[in-house]
Amino acid sequence: MSVNQDKNGYWFCQYRVPEKKSPIKEYFGKGENGKTQAKLRDLAVREAKLTIGEVSRYQMRLDELAQMYYTHKKRTKGPDDQLLRLINDDWLPLLCSKPIDRLGPADFQKLGDLYDHHSPCTFNRYLQYLMILINWGVKHKYIEENPMKIWFSDVKREEPTRQMLLDEEKTRKLYEVSPPHLQCVIKVMVNTGARPGKSELFSLKWEDLDCELNKLRIRGTKTKNSDRWVDISPDFCEELKEWRKKAKTPYVLEYRGKKLGSVKNALNNALERAELTKDIVLYHLRHLYASTLIRNGVDIGAVADLMGHTSARMLFKTYYHAFEDAKKAAALKVPKIA
Repeated sequence: MSVNQDKNGYWFCQYRVPEKKSPIKEYFGKGENGKTQAKLRDLAVREAKLTIGEVSRYQMRLDELAQMYYTHKKRTKGPDDQLLRLINDDWLPLLCSKPIDRLGPADFQKLGDLYDHHSPCTFNRYLQYLMILINWGVKHKYIEENPMKIWFSDVKREEPTRQMLLDEEKTRKLYEVSPPHLQCVIKVMVNTGARPGKSELFSLKWEDLDCELNKLRIRGTKTKNSDRWVDISPDFCEELKEWRKKAKTPYVLEYRGKKLGSVKNALNNALERAELTKDIVLYHLRHLYASTLIRNGVDIGAVADLMGHTSARMLFKTYYHAFEDAKKAAALKVPKIA
């Protein structure tokens, strides 16, 4: 048993229990009050004032579940630096003072306060990551239910409708002034709608390309539907085959013989040369992909699947302009009987 302080200043009490390989860590906040609470807990454990007993599924704490979940993710999807940071820097210090099944709204609100300064999109995303982790524990029967579910539904924030800053003409203009590696990124985005970043776009591998079926597998991690096969055109598939002949890494997108991880500077420079607003980011290419499919009458369920969404609800909210155009076009195609 011991009382220590982590790199972020949180005090914790650490002790072992029977039938559990790794020690339990209970966090008690920062400052003198956190230190005092950790020492009191350490004393209580030492004097056996609290019954520890064996760790059962009901008594599982977030540190143990998070370790199993991260190991599973690392084995199946590869390392996720953002997830690891959220676990170690945010979730464990605030939520590891009691078993998961005993966590309540007041505990989760500490996270809500921590993320309060973020945009609605980021606020929802960070909390959704924790929801997915706990749901994984429920699915594998480590815990009985997700105590965060009702609280999250109450605090989830309304995300503003995204502006469509790129159309085909602007994208063509951007493509023409982009360096070769950014041109490759643009082509992959407009042909697959992959989420930009390490989770999908920059993790695409040649082993995921199936040119017999003209499909590319996107091993996404954001939602349960993120891991998906996306249909691509035969022409783009042939182009990818030419890229693969020159590839020096297992990854579809590379730069100077190494896996590509960011194109922020290249994109900003290209936007300046194309005389386009600096507010444009890679995500707008994903929006272009979706809105183009919708305007061309592709079934909304199919679009949701291609985008890796769990349902079409988000599409209706985000791409309402495209739906309005589609509805106007539909009005011209009604049956004419006279």
